[in-house]
Amino acid sequence: MMTMMKRQLVRLGNRSSRFIHSLIDEKFLLEFSSSTADGSAPVFIQKPVIKQENDGKRLIFECKISAEPKPDLFWSRDDVSIQNSGRYLIYCDALPNNAYVACLEIDDVNTSDGGKYKVLAKNTLGESNAQITLNLESKLFTMDN
Repeated sequence: MMTMMKRQLVRLGNRSSRFIHSLIDEKFLLEFSSSTADGSAPVFIQKPVIKQENDGKRLIFECKISAEPKPDLFWSRDDVSIQNSGRYLIYCDALPNNAYVACLEIDDVNTSDGGKYKVLAKNTLGESNAQITLNLESKLFTMDN
């Protein structure tokens, strides 16, 4: 046990002496190594943009995020949470190099959908958010007869 502890002390080198007391407990080495997290907190590599489909009846808010592990997404409009149901579809697809394309799709768009949209990307290492404002005018949604 003493030889093992000396080897462990040598590997730690000249780090703070507070580690020496913790080395007596073998559990410390496991905790120390597991607390060194692999991966990265979410970072927006492309801020949200708005795309139109189906003659403007569907809007897609799209952004790109770099993160590891994959982030959870939370979308809101004017600080009200948007749920992944009904007219709303929320998804996050993997890209190469720990990147993801995060989307919010809105079907049957109408003037009440205007407002400030915010996306929060969150994983075990941190979080980041981005926002975009959707301005709609009623004349965009009139139908020619």
